[in-house]
Amino acid sequence: MAEFLYQPGGLGDEPESPDSLGLEFKDSLNEWHHIWSVPGRPDTAFQRVNFHVNDTNYLYAGFQFRFYNYATVNGNRDHWNLDYVILKTILSQMIRSPTMH
Repeated sequence: MAEFLYQPGGLGDEPESPDSLGLEFKDSLNEWHHIWSVPGRPDTAFQRVNFHVNDTNYLYAGFQFRFYNYATVNGNRDHWNLDYVILKTILSQMIRSPTMH
């Protein structure tokens, strides 16, 4: 499972609609694949994203991921903040869950 929070703008410049924040996973053949993205918008609230990573192309030792952004090319603009980036397995979730007996 992958989970993270993102915030467009923060205390900096807010991303506009042609800007975006994205996430890529690298497969076992060293190829990067687009997994998720969101367009820029005038909002400063943190948003939660979570999803299951079920594709076996990404379930290998040495798995890598990266965040990227597309922004206006005129200085230090179009800020994005990321927080609480978490990757965990289903087994670790089951072990830590207080509802499991």
